Amino acid sequence: MKELLSQPEPQPRSLPRFSLPNSVTENSIRAILDAAVVGQEQAKRKLSSLFSLHLMGTTEEDLQMQLPNAIILGPTGVGKTYSMSVASASLGLPFVSIDSTSLVPSGIVGLQVEDIAIELWKAAEEILTAHSFRSEPADIRELAQHGVVFLDEFDKIATSQDRESSEDASRRLTQRRLLKFVDGDMVRVGVPSRSYSGSTPQDEFVNTREIFMIAGGAFYGIEKVKQNRKNSLLYRRMFGSDYYVTEDIRNFGIMPELAARFPILIEFQQLGTRDFVQILAESSRSPLRIWETYAAKSGIELNVAEDALEFFAEKAATLGSGARGLHELIFPFLQDRLTEALTNGKTRVNIEASDLGAKRFTKYGIRVENSATSEES
Repeated sequence: MKELLSQPEPQPRSLPRFSLPNSVTENSIRAILDAAVVGQEQAKRKLSSLFSLHLMGTTEEDLQMQLPNAIILGPTGVGKTYSMSVASASLGLPFVSIDSTSLVPSGIVGLQVEDIAIELWKAAEEILTAHSFRSEPADIRELAQHGVVFLDEFDKIATSQDRESSEDASRRLTQRRLLKFVDGDMVRVGVPSRSYSGSTPQDEFVNTREIFMIAGGAFYGIEKVKQNRKNSLLYRRMFGSDYYVTEDIRNFGIMPELAARFPILIEFQQLGTRDFVQILAESSRSPLRIWETYAAKSGIELNVAEDALEFFAEKAATLGSGARGLHELIFPFLQDRLTEALTNGKTRVNIEASDLGAKRFTKYGIRVENSATSEES
């Protein structure tokens, strides 16, 4: 008994250190995006290259040059944020999406630019903990400093070109603080880190220089800005008439110094009917997966015919709300049909294009002539 009491306490198991991936190729990143994101071929190609460059910067210690950041332009619901999230997660990099309109200048209560570093620190710590890697402050810091930040609604912090308002002044201050963050700043993570080795907890700092920054937004009205750009002939000769350039971003209302820190411009296109069919039929994020699961839990087999998929896809393309518009279209119809099936004790619901009545869509300006009812058994 005495010998048992004198035995040393078992030491905690030593956890392996996380190492940033150095063997991931541009083609493998592209394959990951192709499997998850419908359409957007040119955009996925450019994003694959940028993520590959970012990984090179995390593993090449003698690389002195700061790698480029980018701006993604495109309407809502076309996969901008999702593409960034998928690529970051597949590479084991912490990812933070920030609504740029929620950022406020220093001294005002609200989300500060410095809070981006705090969110990255939290995301990095979650990754290390979830995968049973060592999570000393030094490990968390290293991973956070190579994380990915998506500044959503970036176009909403643009200033007016006509007159300076109080809101414009606030946006300009936010842009200036972002400029310092993107250039490279030592940011305090806000609270003392946990002590893993028994040492006294102390404040931790994140160097933002190597964080991969992507800004995104719809940039409604930038087409008109592009048409009025200076040196238009020169740009057309160099890039073609369909490309946006940094001058367009500046003229839209982003201060020149900040626009210059985002030299790569990537355009996401509006989704078409074929894209929506693919999302409905093949994507793991298809709204139909939700309804199929819901129906199955209620003992109902839900079958949606191909012509019904095409019907929903055509209407979603007309709405212009992106992939989110599919929920808007599908919910009222399937909710009614499944509720009816549950009430009447049906075990199967078949959906065909002929089932989709005109009244469902008249508020969107879409009219459907045929409103026949399919068989249920």
